[in-house]
Amino acid sequence: MLFRSEKLLNPDQIEQAKRLQDDWKRLRTDSFWPFDFEILEEFNFDVAAFEKKVGIDLEAEKRLQQNMVKFCDGNKKCSKEFPLDELKKLAADGNPIFQNNFGWRLYEVATGKQQKSEAFRYFLKAAQSGSAHAQVAVGWIYLHGLVSVRDVRAAFEWSMKGARQGHPEGANNIAFQYENGIGVQKNFGTAKEWYTYAAARWSQSALGALRHMITAGK
Repeated sequence: MLFRSEKLLNPDQIEQAKRLQDDWKRLRTDSFWPFDFEILEEFNFDVAAFEKKVGIDLEAEKRLQQNMVKFCDGNKKCSKEFPLDELKKLAADGNPIFQNNFGWRLYEVATGKQQKSEAFRYFLKAAQSGSAHAQVAVGWIYLHGLVSVRDVRAAFEWSMKGARQGHPEGANNIAFQYENGIGVQKNFGTAKEWYTYAAARWSQSALGALRHMITAGK
C-alpha cells in the first residue's frame, strides 16, 4: 500500500506503485476473506510486507476457497439443515470440510463432555488435514481448556497454522496471546500487527481489541 510513502517517490514511481496497488486490491478483494482497505489505510498498515514477514500462505488460502466452492457452493451438505447423522457419515470419509462442519454442529448441540470430546476429535482430524477453520477451533479449545486440559502452547501453534492461511480469527487469537503474554512472551507491537491484520480481514473482535490497545497507550 502507498500511504505516507508517496512523499518519498517521484511522480513516475507513484504512478507505477498505484498500478501495482490496484492489481493487488483486485486480487485480494476476491480472496476468501476480502480486505477492508479503509482499515489498512486508517492504521497505515503494509499488509503485503506483514504477510511476507509472518509467512502467510496465499496458495493455501486459495486452495481453501476452491475447496469450499467445490464442496459447499449450493450444496445442502454444508447447510445447518443437513441431518447431523448424515453429515457424520460424510465426515467419516475423511473430508476435512465435512469433519470441521460436523465438529461445529456437534459442539453446538453437545450436552456433555463425551459429545464435546467427540466434536474435538473431528476438529483435530480436520486441522491435521489442513483445514484453517478447524485449526483455529482447535487452538481456541486448547487456549480455554474447553474440552481437554488447557495447553496454551498448543493453542498458539494451532492458531498460527490457521492464521498463516489468512484466517482472521486465527490472527485475532495470536494477537490476544501476544497482548497478554499467554504461551508466548508479551509483545504489544506484535499483538497490534496481528490485530490489524485480523481487523482488516473483518474480525470485529480484533478491531475492538486494537482500538482498546491504542486508547490504553499499549
